[in-house]
Amino acid sequence: MNPGVRVLFIDMNSFYASVEAQDNPNYLGKPLIVVPVLADTSSAIAASQEAKKLGIKTGTPIAEAKRICPGIKIVQSRPSRYLEVHKQILSILQSKFPKVKPLSIDEFACYLPVDRASEQFCVELRDSIRQSIYEVSGGNIKASFGASSNVFLAKVASEIIKPDGFVYFEAKDAQSKLRHLKLTDLPGIARRMNARLGSRFIYTIDDLYSKTPKELKLAFGSIIGENWWSMMRGSLHPDYGMWYGKKLKSIGHSHVIPPEMRDIKSTQEIFKALVEKSFNRMRTQNLYPSKFHVGLSCYLPKRKYLYLESETKIFKHTDNFDLLRLYSRKEWEEIEKAFNEDYTPKKISVRWTNLCDEIDVIPPLFEPDTKPEEKTVYAIPDRITFGDPKRIFQ
Repeated sequence: MNPGVRVLFIDMNSFYASVEAQDNPNYLGKPLIVVPVLADTSSAIAASQEAKKLGIKTGTPIAEAKRICPGIKIVQSRPSRYLEVHKQILSILQSKFPKVKPLSIDEFACYLPVDRASEQFCVELRDSIRQSIYEVSGGNIKASFGASSNVFLAKVASEIIKPDGFVYFEAKDAQSKLRHLKLTDLPGIARRMNARLGSRFIYTIDDLYSKTPKELKLAFGSIIGENWWSMMRGSLHPDYGMWYGKKLKSIGHSHVIPPEMRDIKSTQEIFKALVEKSFNRMRTQNLYPSKFHVGLSCYLPKRKYLYLESETKIFKHTDNFDLLRLYSRKEWEEIEKAFNEDYTPKKISVRWTNLCDEIDVIPPLFEPDTKPEEKTVYAIPDRITFGDPKRIFQ
């Protein structure tokens, strides 16, 4: 069976940086990075095309970006604005396709209305989408397009030519079209997996295609290898992004501690705010945990790092948030015991796991009129949650 082209994948180019340049003409054509916190210890979460040409990319520390380009524009992120533009683009796509999966805030998988779409048909759709985005969101917000037999191949296709590119191929031509890529150019293969595959003598795209499903299962170390065999040949089941819309297995938040709050007392206020924010998400999605984890990254003298963590099991799934709050505070006390005055807090994270939508009834800890009011001093700013956009900014 030879599946035709069934998916058009859209990957917005330098999305956050493009939105900033669209909103501020002074940034157009200039090296720019978007950062979560305006501090030299922070790193870029997005870079404009002009910055990328200089070797500045996502993850580049601000201090290094300034060294490479002293005049670089550094902009603090505005997540609510990016979400607004995301929704505009999603609305455009939903008006043109029978089914759209937003796989992240800047990636969209669009299922075509025909099973064997021609290249001309996809080109016309691409041009229509570009024009609509220009009219609604502005001319500086551009995208690369990939058209292929499933989401996996279409996503890889969209990465081949950037920015503003378009690549079309059917599953039967995928091996020849992808042959020039490195394994790490494929979504899901990073440094460690690349090394693991190399231990099984898989070094190239051709090596990957030459293996049987059983051999790939052994190489990847799980059934994921068999899924890869199918995805590389155009399968829709399994396919990339099949997790979309599934129930969460964990809920968590992390926060880089602002420089002026890098002491244990201020960090505790941020910790409390993260806990309450995670409670809001659990209430919204009717999910309840049976395990809690807190982690604190710290600077040490002489530029060394330390990670403090504590974890506890909750004896039953419960919607009793008074009880969950007590569990979280108990683990924070463990962090405080391990903390030393020589440590400088850098980043705090909380995570509730083993989520379930069925609960065991546990009586309230307080009578309604005696329950202490819970307040958090620190307001957590909006942050971008990568992955399923239904979780963005929750």
